[in-house]
Amino acid sequence: SVFAVLLAFLFASWKAIFFATLISAVLSQFSQPSGLKLFKQHVPSDQVQAGTAMLQTITAVFMIIGPMLGAFVYQKFGITTSICVMAVAFLLSAGVLFFLPEQDQAAPSRSGLTVWQELKAGLRYVWASPLLRTLCGVYGAAGLGVGVCQPLGVFIVVERLGLPKDSLQWLLATNGVAMLVG
Repeated sequence: SVFAVLLAFLFASWKAIFFATLISAVLSQFSQPSGLKLFKQHVPSDQVQAGTAMLQTITAVFMIIGPMLGAFVYQKFGITTSICVMAVAFLLSAGVLFFLPEQDQAAPSRSGLTVWQELKAGLRYVWASPLLRTLCGVYGAAGLGVGVCQPLGVFIVVERLGLPKDSLQWLLATNGVAMLVG
């Protein structure tokens, strides 16, 4: 997905970046459950709570530092370098996966269902429960709200506050601090 953003930027219109970003967001949602499974698989059960707390803290710290570093790299070196740095970071994070211990071969195999069959079964299960349906609706509305409001940050900083667009990093860093405190 990182490379799709880079290719869209280099060879297509800037509007294609929105499509590549959509793909990136969708793929990141698929990677979260597998990341949690890897976490539970490789971290001893008595350390899962501490590990989860550390993971959330690191995420919040990078939400603070990330916008500042990203704005610095963008201002000093330009958009192409920024996207290339993001691609290198992606490759390094993918490379870390090679250092994970191998999965137990003694683990029982799946029931032979395809990914689509499992997805359909999961959706049927969620749809059958009124509580889970409501929860999905709330998460969907919250996600849509965040998705609509997040681009408005640039508008608020530039148009309403009259600040340069580079000041957006401080608004995003405040979001990271709030996440860390909460």
